[in-house]
Amino acid sequence: MKKRTPNNLETHSVIWGIILRVCADGWSYPGASEASKILKNSHHQRMRIGELARSVDVNVETIRYYQRIRLLELPKKPYGGMRSYDDEHLQRLRFIRRAQQLGFSLEDVRELLDLSSSDCDRVEKLAAEKLNLVKAKLKQLRRIESVLAKTVEQCARRKGNQPCPIIETLSEMK
Repeated sequence: MKKRTPNNLETHSVIWGIILRVCADGWSYPGASEASKILKNSHHQRMRIGELARSVDVNVETIRYYQRIRLLELPKKPYGGMRSYDDEHLQRLRFIRRAQQLGFSLEDVRELLDLSSSDCDRVEKLAAEKLNLVKAKLKQLRRIESVLAKTVEQCARRKGNQPCPIIETLSEMK
């Protein structure tokens, strides 16, 4: 009968269980906190840049660009290995993408990332500024909608060889 050897996950699980029992019983040993950190980090999801990109639906080059402009930290590369990204990178990338979807520029995103949650007044000010820009853009879009609706309606009522109302309107717009 062949002897079965435990895999890394099983080994980590056993060690983690022992540490939890030791901590629960109040025991301490040299290096306990370091061992705990190592085991906690081993439970974090690690992924390569392509996996990170797919998980947030961005291109790999987008991630590299965020790294170049220092919005996203470049993970350390182990000697002879490949860089790997963790949950912190994933959360930060999701934050950047959500902020962009709400209309924040990358400079706005940088400022939001630099602010702590305790600086809610500054965050509120940035959001209020963005809201005012959105309202102004909506007002402009409603005006454009109104002009286009009128000219399309005029086009439909056009007779014979009259000039095109859309071309006329575009020629007259200030």
